[in-house]
Amino acid sequence: MQFEIGEVLEGKVTGITKFGAFVALPGGQSGLVHISEVANAYVADIHDFLSVGQTVKVKLISINDGKLNLSVKKAEPAPKPAFERQRQEKPNRQPQRTVQAPPQTQETSADKSFEDKLKKFMQESDSRIAGNPMYADRGKSRRRRYVRLTAHFFTGEKRMKEITIGKNDAGQRLDRFVGKAVPLLPESLLQKYIRLKRIKVNSKGAKRDTRLCEGDVLSLYINDEFFEKPREENSYLKVGTPKLTVVYEDENILLADKKPGVLCHRAGQWDYNTLIANIQAYLAQKGEWQPKAENSFAPALCNRIDRNTGGIVIAAKNAESLRILNDKIKDREIEKFYLCAVTGTPKPSSGRLENYLFKDAKKNQVYVKDKPMPGAKPAATEYRVICTKGRLSLVECRLLTGRTHQIRVQMAHAGWPLLGDGKYGRERVNREYGEKGQALYSYRLRFDFPTDAGILNYLRGREFAVESVNFAEKYFGIAELRDI
Repeated sequence: MQFEIGEVLEGKVTGITKFGAFVALPGGQSGLVHISEVANAYVADIHDFLSVGQTVKVKLISINDGKLNLSVKKAEPAPKPAFERQRQEKPNRQPQRTVQAPPQTQETSADKSFEDKLKKFMQESDSRIAGNPMYADRGKSRRRRYVRLTAHFFTGEKRMKEITIGKNDAGQRLDRFVGKAVPLLPESLLQKYIRLKRIKVNSKGAKRDTRLCEGDVLSLYINDEFFEKPREENSYLKVGTPKLTVVYEDENILLADKKPGVLCHRAGQWDYNTLIANIQAYLAQKGEWQPKAENSFAPALCNRIDRNTGGIVIAAKNAESLRILNDKIKDREIEKFYLCAVTGTPKPSSGRLENYLFKDAKKNQVYVKDKPMPGAKPAATEYRVICTKGRLSLVECRLLTGRTHQIRVQMAHAGWPLLGDGKYGRERVNREYGEKGQALYSYRLRFDFPTDAGILNYLRGREFAVESVNFAEKYFGIAELRDI
């Protein structure tokens, strides 16, 4: 569908970033409303103007390299209200301020609703703002506040919540108390909302280090979703800036390089510093995932890696991709390759380790059995030595089965324990090298897909790898993995 410059269109906001808002347009096309075009003013927070799922009328202002640039437009543009202050001298009274009505124009219901809300806002505002033209005509910061507050009434997206400080809460800093009272609110947004006076103490703005007193009333102009009870499903809300290394991404999947020490999912108590929370926050902020528009689906991980192991983790962006990838992993149609630093030199330099693994769930410990026994599962790993330096060897392992701690326990059983492995390794060697986590990295994977993969058929035969692995560079001088 072709659009013309200046054409007014109706669309739905599908995503919001710090640069602007993405709007879905008729004919399956989409455009970007840059933050500088919202209400024709530079603003501090675009969430004050637009929300995901909101229907808006926009105007096409330009087309650059096929990208549609838009500005927010009301149903019928009305002249900006002109406010004049009139002083009427009366005995024993302060000068009064009145608002002059705008010139008579043909207005729509949308304009009338907006003007009604604006009038009500002006009547309820304090004397510094009500009827004072300087908020519209002087200075960027004052104009910004004027536009931000009027746009808040135009969109009607936020509701104020109040918290009264009790005896046990008195004496705390404002920012620390709000951080505990609204645990899903990211620290960056918390500090920003205090600066913008969307968090007030006794109806007045306050500094972040303000000490709260018993009886103080906090007014919080914060989106409702931040007040929800923290769960793994909404942990992404707490993530202000996602910490994510993307190896590959398309419309269906995302391959993330999980760093050692990061959990794939929470373990026990609530935690937002997980890989899945950062991926969901990343996709939500890009506008690719709209939690409010989904009934049940959320981006999910297809494989998991131990906390202290790094490597590639596959995330599905839609339900169809999740179903296909789960089947492919189950059928062993995705090859995974690991790098590990081991103590000693494996001999022969390449080979295959086969035995049976028994897991003690209570101790979270795995034991190697050379013969079948009840509860033990067969395990097979292929390996090849890449290089040896001193007492350490860099080894590539290919998993033929996927058992808990498979590489760690099989290599230790063969006499070549992983460096840094506190469970199956050599404590003395780990102390000498100062390593507290196993030197193991899922650095490469290949989508074999010998059978039909549906919408993911385009991945058949493709291989992906991380750029570097810390211990490979530190102990073997291999900075780029293409060298191996």
